[in-house]
Amino acid sequence: MVHVAPNEFGSLLYRAGIQNPTSTLPANTYTFATLPSAAANKGMLAIISDGAAAPVFSAAAAGGGSLSTAVYSDGTTWRNG
Repeated sequence: MVHVAPNEFGSLLYRAGIQNPTSTLPANTYTFATLPSAAANKGMLAIISDGAAAPVFSAAAAGGGSLSTAVYSDGTTWRNG
């Protein structure tokens, strides 16, 4: 997995030839409890609809809240992303 600082994302898109992106990355929405296995989905993105308050980037994701939160699988756990 490649880690990219948020301010570098536009630069990466430009270098990849995507100068005017008009689409979004696909991500399914789940509750934390219904996320598929992190081990079987390494590198995948998802949205949880019950994210905990004040998620910290790259910390283990948790449910029980009311925030829509982007998460990614590192192959072991789902992390806030």
